[in-house]
This record gives sequence, C-alpha cells and structure tokens, in this order.
Amino acid sequence: MGDLFQTEKKPITEADRIRLGADLAVVDRALIELKAEKTDVSRAYRVKIRKLEDESDTLSRQLADGVVENTFEVEEVPDDARQVMTILRAETKELLETRRFNEAEKEASRRRRQGELFEGDGDGSVATPTKLRSVPKPTGRPRGRPRKTAKPS
Repeated sequence: MGDLFQTEKKPITEADRIRLGADLAVVDRALIELKAEKTDVSRAYRVKIRKLEDESDTLSRQLADGVVENTFEVEEVPDDARQVMTILRAETKELLETRRFNEAEKEASRRRRQGELFEGDGDGSVATPTKLRSVPKPTGRPRGRPRKTAKPS
C-alpha cells in the first residue's frame, strides 16, 4: 500500500518565521514579475488586435462605399508673395489645393525674403543692402548748448 501522511499544527519558531518570510518574499516577487509580463503581453496583443481591427474597418468601409482610397506623394510649394502654400501631386505636378501660410511658414517666408536682400553675386561674397543709414562720427565735443557754470568768487 501507499504511504499515508497526516498534518499537524504546531506553534511557529523563530527559524520557521524567517524561512516562511523568505519563501513569501520569493513567491511575491515571482507573482509581481508574472503579472508585469502578462500586462506587457496583453498590451502587445491589444496593439496587434487594434491594428487588424482598423484595417478590417477600412476594407469594410471601402467595400460598402464602393470607393478605394489611394495614397500618393505631394509637394508643398510656398508662394511668398501671396502668403499661400500650393500643394501639387508629386508625379504629375497637378494642382490639388492652396492654403494660407500658418505662423511657422509665415516666419520662414519672412526669412527667405530677407535672405534675398543680402544675396551675393555667386562668388560666395555677401552683398550689402543698397540703402544704409549714415551714422555721424563722434567729434569729441558735446552737442547742443554749452552748460553755464557758476563763476568762482
């Protein structure tokens, strides 16, 4: 016949308390790590599932609407004079739309126009602006009326 076992309850000794505490710490740490791993795996699966659901929704919508969405490359060409961005289809240069500059594009346009004022003649030198404000040279004497000083008595 097989061996039979019975259990008994006895008070915990200090050595039992230390051993049980160490065992509890190991088991708790393993539980925390396993839960973290489950969270990571669940997150990865949620991302994969969401991606496939989105793709399924897009294909279903295209079938229902009878229209296929086509993605193509575009070029944005700034028109600094009119402060608009012209959007062209890259391969055919077909005009798709125009829109007003946003604040960042307005700033870039202003810089481009300022750069045109200072462009050189192609040899790498930088031309100076045509009109410069003249600044008088200091003469060493103060401008305006001389100050009246009190005469020594």
